[in-house]
Amino acid sequence: MHGPLLPIVILCLGAGAGVALARLFLTPIARDLQARRGYSDQVASELVIAVPFATFILILIAGLALIAS
Repeated sequence: MHGPLLPIVILCLGAGAGVALARLFLTPIARDLQARRGYSDQVASELVIAVPFATFILILIAGLALIAS
């Protein structure tokens, strides 16, 4: 078996929970930016959805690289 599989799975699941938590924190910030600065709905949606999921994907790729090594 390549590397410690259980800690990597736990790390990836924690990252998934972190995505949900980050969305909870970023939603009010995105709404505030949209109201104060006049940003479009697309900017607010990208901030709330794309940033946490991009981070999750990077963590997932790092975990897969650890499994493969």
